[in-house]
Amino acid sequence: NATVAPKIGELKDPLSMYLADVYMTTACLAGLPSISVPAGTIEPDGKPLPIGMHITAKQFDEGMVFRVAHAFEQSRQS
Repeated sequence: NATVAPKIGELKDPLSMYLADVYMTTACLAGLPSISVPAGTIEPDGKPLPIGMHITAKQFDEGMVFRVAHAFEQSRQS
């Protein structure tokens, strides 16, 4: 499950830390272009926390990553 980022110091055991990064490391290990863009906020404890959307494309298709990220950001400004 994708979740919001943990609070600083909240993750103590190495497996939990690894699992928190598993969505990011896949693109890096495979050499895929990717970007994370702001996607809003949630308020689990009454305080707003930022969330992001991770966009990944096939190898050497950086242009697609930028086009999708730009389209997403433009759609949020309307």
